[in-house]
Amino acid sequence: MQFRPWCIIEPETDKTASQLSSTPTASDTRPGANAPEFSVSEISGAIKRALEEGFGYVRLRGEISGYRGPHASGHCYFALKDEKAKIEAVIWKGAFGRLRFKPEEGMEVIAQGKITTFPGSSKYQIVIESIEPAGAGATPCLNWLPFTAASVSCWPMIADVGKKPVTVGGA
Repeated sequence: MQFRPWCIIEPETDKTASQLSSTPTASDTRPGANAPEFSVSEISGAIKRALEEGFGYVRLRGEISGYRGPHASGHCYFALKDEKAKIEAVIWKGAFGRLRFKPEEGMEVIAQGKITTFPGSSKYQIVIESIEPAGAGATPCLNWLPFTAASVSCWPMIADVGKKPVTVGGA
């Protein structure tokens, strides 16, 4: 995976003659005066394309922060964070229904999804398609497993190792 910050951003090409005549000339000495002009939508779209093409799908490890369960829409919004940074995260309703386990506040996870931007604001986020617990003790934390006496009896900490049978009656 390699991020390409050198992506060329093309300005809008359907400018009118009056708009083109107001474009700064090479003789303008102000810093950035001869830089191309973009609308907010143009630059937002270009940043979105550069980010999505530069990263594609990623596996992201972090701690769940701000998780309150699914909203009324069925979507889940929270953040993934580590010691130095935080990235906003969303799980759409359809993907949430397919998760193997349900996220919890403070849980360290590995999320797989696509880095993108939200067009309405200047923020980037990960759209999570799958998520799993991270770390050495993650397997017992899976709250989606159907735990039964038979399934946990193979665990040494729970098995009947060393226990004496109970006798009934006068033996």
